[in-house]
Amino acid sequence: MHDFGTIRTYGYPLFLYALSFLSGWSFDRLAAVAGGVQWILYAGATLWLGAALRRVGEAAALGAVSGLLLLPLGLALVTDVLTEGLSLPIAVALAALAVQASGRYRPVWSEAALVAGAMLAALALMVRPGNLPVTIGWHLAVALALVVSPAWSGVRRRLAACAILSFVGAGLLVWGPQAAYAARSVGEWAILPACRLGAFQGAYGILVWKYDTIMTVSGGTARWNLPAPWNTINPFFTPPLPAGGWLEWYLAHPVQGAATLLGHVFMGFNARTPFTYIYDLWPSYAWLHRAAVFSILVFGLWRMLSLLRRAWPAQARAWALPVTFVVAVFLGSCILNAVTAVETRFAAIPMAILACLAAGYGWAIVRGEETLPIRRALASLAVVALLLAVSAWAEQFEGRVPAVQIGLQDYGQNTPCYLTFDTANGEFERVFLEYEKEISRRDGM
Repeated sequence: MHDFGTIRTYGYPLFLYALSFLSGWSFDRLAAVAGGVQWILYAGATLWLGAALRRVGEAAALGAVSGLLLLPLGLALVTDVLTEGLSLPIAVALAALAVQASGRYRPVWSEAALVAGAMLAALALMVRPGNLPVTIGWHLAVALALVVSPAWSGVRRRLAACAILSFVGAGLLVWGPQAAYAARSVGEWAILPACRLGAFQGAYGILVWKYDTIMTVSGGTARWNLPAPWNTINPFFTPPLPAGGWLEWYLAHPVQGAATLLGHVFMGFNARTPFTYIYDLWPSYAWLHRAAVFSILVFGLWRMLSLLRRAWPAQARAWALPVTFVVAVFLGSCILNAVTAVETRFAAIPMAILACLAAGYGWAIVRGEETLPIRRALASLAVVALLLAVSAWAEQFEGRVPAVQIGLQDYGQNTPCYLTFDTANGEFERVFLEYEKEISRRDGM
């Protein structure tokens, strides 16, 4: 992990390192290989989920496949070199596993499903710390299913023991390397990055609702000088920002704080483009994309609430594992986004869930299993129009205006971030130049 192990977990760097052998240690080829491999994993997990959902209904299965494979945000992320590119396939695979494990108890197979789920849930956290809702959601869903699932009624103790051992075993195996790295580097056993970026993100989220990365030449000659920030300033921010205690600001300004939290969640879905690195800030499809995202949001949420109401309580107990997992991941991701400055990619997993639900509703209408009353359609379109109006209002707070700077020396000064940031501030360019020279030497051999 070199110097960067204090601000990121090892999962995604290890994944890219393994693919480096296929790409010949070339940055450009690695990006292509990683995008291809991630798309294959994403498509495979999606087809698995679709096959598993056929037990629920053809509309649900078709909705999952079409919703995920046609979701622009999902396709943009899994074909890029970003942690979400591996996070999405893991989350979809866990959803498929949850659906399959909800059937009748099968000796060995049911235990294997719990072990595999624990491993994937642990890996999700090592790929991206922001996947904490995925990890918690899986174990919460397993715990609830052990209590209420009728299919597991006769083997609860056996499966509970398996779930506990799986959690401990997966934690030791998957989280152990990160903890050992932290212990050796900064003297603490921790499975999350030693640098407390959560506190930084929380404070930064008070100053800005959202930040994007605009790919434009900034005067430098190296590739890492190209990105430029594009911030949506939080209009409800009232100074001062308490140093080292961002929660104090919310307690001192409850009304502005509530508006800030809602702004973060809204801005996570408010995207004019599905791409993380933006080359065209105002693409011709911007408003069409926003309208599509808000439509997925509105119809997906309505479908989720409708299905939960219909399934409660009998079917909800039978499908406790996948239902709890999906709801917990969706709510947990939105709550996590609410307290941080967001990027569009932070809403990837919630958008994937909503896309499956909205597409499933569409397929149910096409197949004659559901109807869309005119009043409901008009009400939904009115909500979409309202969200578009709020999006237009929020544009006035965008710009290349730097947010109030929160230096690590002022915020979180006792956190062990120095291994990374000393290198980034003083030697970043030299490190990359030396790496490129080494790659050139290898290619010439």
